[in-house]
Amino acid sequence: MKKFGLIPLVISLSIGNALANTQDESLTALSHNSKATKAGEQLYMQACAACHNKDLTGATGFNLKDGEWVHGEAPSAILANIKQGFNSKGMPAFGAMFSDEQLKNVAAFILSKREGLANLTYKIYQMNDVSDRQVTAGKLIKSGALPKNLMDFEMPEIKHYAIEFEADLYAPKDPSKLHIEAWKLNPTTLHIDGKEVTKQNPNGATWTLKPGKQHIKFQYIVGSDISKNWKRNLALFVTTEDLGIKLFGISTRSQKIMLDKKIHVLAKNKPVVQRKKIHNLPTYSISVGFPEKINYAFNTRSCDVVGLWTGDLLNVGPNVESRGKDGSIALGDWLINKNDSFTSKGAGKCSYQKMTNTGVPAFFYSQDNVDYKLTTSNHSNNGLTLNYQVLSNLNSPLVFNLPNNGKVTMSSPDGKIEGHSLTIKPNKKSFSINVSTK
Repeated sequence: MKKFGLIPLVISLSIGNALANTQDESLTALSHNSKATKAGEQLYMQACAACHNKDLTGATGFNLKDGEWVHGEAPSAILANIKQGFNSKGMPAFGAMFSDEQLKNVAAFILSKREGLANLTYKIYQMNDVSDRQVTAGKLIKSGALPKNLMDFEMPEIKHYAIEFEADLYAPKDPSKLHIEAWKLNPTTLHIDGKEVTKQNPNGATWTLKPGKQHIKFQYIVGSDISKNWKRNLALFVTTEDLGIKLFGISTRSQKIMLDKKIHVLAKNKPVVQRKKIHNLPTYSISVGFPEKINYAFNTRSCDVVGLWTGDLLNVGPNVESRGKDGSIALGDWLINKNDSFTSKGAGKCSYQKMTNTGVPAFFYSQDNVDYKLTTSNHSNNGLTLNYQVLSNLNSPLVFNLPNNGKVTMSSPDGKIEGHSLTIKPNKKSFSINVSTK
């Protein structure tokens, strides 16, 4: 009778797992839908950001970007937690406040920002001596799971060993690298989706990653020289393609380094100006952030607006920690950056004069013997207006190349747009260009 009594339970569990798997697939697909994730982001900023931070890195609430998920990391579990809440921990049940579609969009937005490792496991092998490089099943002495999803290289307590980690890795959609901050490293190998990946430099420790989710296996063989801390405790980072920015750490040591490099500059009550180097922007760019969560950058060498992004201003930690070598990181989503074209077409060399910051920042410069003053208005997270004042005579048409990245719409009441060019009529004493998100 007991055996027969288990049948309904087994059937119900099987149905429940099947439904969860179907929902996981549906939410994962939704996380690639830009319309859904944008709607989810808007609701997240309204209902979740106060506790989990605008960049999802956690405040009074948990970090929603990294690999540590206390209440389950499956998409269906994330949605269930949003709906049901945790009253004892101060998180309300949002299922009673918003529609099912709205909450699915929030879950999809969170999933779209996922980074780091998931389902991390480890294996430790006892090697014979310093010259032993053959990792075989017979040498396995310990294995298990790491719930915090960070590679811990300090676990082995033996002299000669190999350690192997296996996990799902969520990498950026843009080109990125897996990089070890080390020199003359012991033997390391990386497999992605079952295939060994060649190092960027045979003597280095950098590999090219696939965009998005991938399955990795990382192996490290340690000889007798473990006196140097970095050789026993590696710092593994996912970086930008040029290695200029450490995006996030995937080992315990690199995670600590990243936490020490988090210095946010925010525009809370008034505009904020920063002159620090910024990743994805040309050097000599000055950034301006507004409380309305819209930011732009003006380049003093080209006298062009070279950057525009929504969200908070900058994390200057990487720039400070590296003493100016690394770029600061924009705390939001790019609308225009160095990969786009928004320049004065055919203009001669510019001469930057000065910037003033009495209320609204203003840039003064001269180009083709014409003096200009640039300010902005109509600030909102949906865009802004660039206001150009001509301080001397503009005797010929001024042509701007416009970006064609599908992220912004540009218009002007003072000129004509043809294709991806904007022509401002001559003899203008002032003109404006409206930039809005699509």
